[in-house]
Amino acid sequence: MARILVVDVEESITQIVEHLLTAKGHQVICAVNGKEALKIVERQTIDLVITDIVMPEMDGYELIQ
Repeated sequence: MARILVVDVEESITQIVEHLLTAKGHQVICAVNGKEALKIVERQTIDLVITDIVMPEMDGYELIQ
């Protein structure tokens, strides 16, 4: 299955999404902000990124660029 990176400042949101995707057999990695997400992407191959748009320091648009 896919390796999915979920990025959101709200831990409750990432936990719900992680639970749903893991139940479908995906490997899920969570990050609390764009900077943390970039560090993960540099170290691992990610198939899909699900990100919040409004985040401090780096918004979702900056992250996906």
